[in-house]
Amino acid sequence: MEGVFDEKNSYYNSIDVDSLIIVDSKQEWNSFKMDKHPIQGLESILESGRNIIDKDETSILIEYSHQKRLSVTGAIINVVKLVLGSASFAIPYAFMQSGIIAGCIGMFVCAILVLFTVDLLLSARDQVQRIQSTNQNLTYASIAAVSLGPHWSSVVKVATAGSCLGACAGYVAFISGIVEDYSPFTFKQACVLLLPILIALSLIRTWTHMTLWSALGNTAFACSMLAICADAFRKLREKAAVESVLLWNTSLEAMKVRWKTVLLFFGPVFFLFCFHYCVIPLEQEMKEPKQFRRIVMPVAIGLCVVFNSFIGILCFLAYGDFTQGNVIRNVSQGPLVTGICFGLAIDLLFTYCLMLAPAREYIEAHMLQKLRLYGTPARLDTHVENFVRITLVCITVAIAFAIPNFARITGIVGGFTDMFQSAVLPPLIMAALLFSKQVRTQFALLCSFIAFLATIAMFLITSQAILTP
Repeated sequence: MEGVFDEKNSYYNSIDVDSLIIVDSKQEWNSFKMDKHPIQGLESILESGRNIIDKDETSILIEYSHQKRLSVTGAIINVVKLVLGSASFAIPYAFMQSGIIAGCIGMFVCAILVLFTVDLLLSARDQVQRIQSTNQNLTYASIAAVSLGPHWSSVVKVATAGSCLGACAGYVAFISGIVEDYSPFTFKQACVLLLPILIALSLIRTWTHMTLWSALGNTAFACSMLAICADAFRKLREKAAVESVLLWNTSLEAMKVRWKTVLLFFGPVFFLFCFHYCVIPLEQEMKEPKQFRRIVMPVAIGLCVVFNSFIGILCFLAYGDFTQGNVIRNVSQGPLVTGICFGLAIDLLFTYCLMLAPAREYIEAHMLQKLRLYGTPARLDTHVENFVRITLVCITVAIAFAIPNFARITGIVGGFTDMFQSAVLPPLIMAALLFSKQVRTQFALLCSFIAFLATIAMFLITSQAILTP
C-alpha cells in the first residue's frame, strides 16, 4: 500500500500500488492510528514486521512485510462466516417458493456453480499475474480491467456497490420487521425511525473496536438459529399430535416443484453465496494458498449447503405457506426470542455500516478526484464524504420503505448484482483471457456459453423477483 497522511485534514488517502506506506514523520508515533492500517507507535510497527527503510525531514518510508498466518481450518471458518448471515433467514422462504425437491437440487447446482466460478476467478488472477510478470496482489476489478478492458474495472465496482447497497436495504427491512413485530410502530414508521440512527452510525470514521460487536453478532445468529429450530420442531410435533396423516400429506405437498415461483428460489441463494470479491484476499492470507481451492472451498460451501438446506426444509415443513420472508418472524414470541431478535437488530446496525463502506469509498474517491480537477480545496473533503454517506443511507432506507419484504430485496439483489458477480463475470473473464492467448478454445467457448446462460437466468430471476408482490 502507498498513501499519504494529511495532518491538517486527518485524511488518509491510499491506493493499491505496492507494499509501501508513506506517513508524515511529524506525527506523534505513540498516538498514531489509521483506519486501514491500525498501527500504534513505532514499536508496534516493528513488531508487526514493518521496517523503516528510509527517513528524511518530511516523511518516513516503511516497508510492509505481511506474514500469512491463516490455516486451512481458519480459512474454512472465515468462508462459512462470510456465507452464513442474514441471508440464511430468507432461505426457508426460498424453499417455500420452489418446493423441497427443486430447492435441494437448486442449492446443489448453485453450490457447484460457486465452486466453479471461484476457481475460474483465481485461475484468471494467476494468468493475469503471468501476463504482467508480477506477483503483485490483484483485485477483482483489476483482473476484469486486464482481461475485458479498462472500463470493466468500473463495472465491477458498480456491481459491488450495488450489492452492498442492496444488502444494506435488506438489513433495514430486517430490522424494521423486528421493530414492527415487537413495538406499536408499523414497518414504514420503523424505517423512518432508523434513518437518523443509521446516518449517525455512517458518519463514524473508525471501526477499530468492532471485535466485541462481531462476537455478539455471531452469538445472536447462533441463538436465533437454535430458537428457530426449537420452534419449528415444536410446530411439527403439534401437527403430528393432531394427526400423523396430516403431517405426511403436508410433507408430500411440500416436496412438489412449484413451477410458477421456482425462480424466486435463486435470488436469496445467490445473495447467500456471493462473496467473490473477498475470495482473493482470503486466499492470499493463507499459509498454503493452494489448499484454498482444494480443501477450503469444497468443505466450507458443503457445510453451508447442508446447514441452509436443513433450515430451509425444516422451517418450510413447520410453517408451510405462512413462511415469512424473514423466518425469525415466524417464531413464537417470548422474552428469550425478543432478546435474540433485538440482539440481531443491534448487530445488523453495525454490520450495515461495514457493508456500506465499499460503496461509499468508491463514490467518495470518485467525487474527490473530480473535485480536485476543479480545484476544490481539501478542507471540504469531510463535507463531501458526509454528503455521500447521508445520501447512501437515505437511498437504502428508501428501498426498504418501497419494498417492505426482506426476502424480496435479497431476491432482487441476489438475482441481479450478486449473480452478475458470481455467475456471469468469472466465466466471461476466463473466456476473454483464453481467447486473447488463443489457447484452450474449447474451454473458452464453454465459459462463454456458461456466461450467456447465466446472463439469461439473471434477467429471468430478477424480473420475477421484481414482478412478484
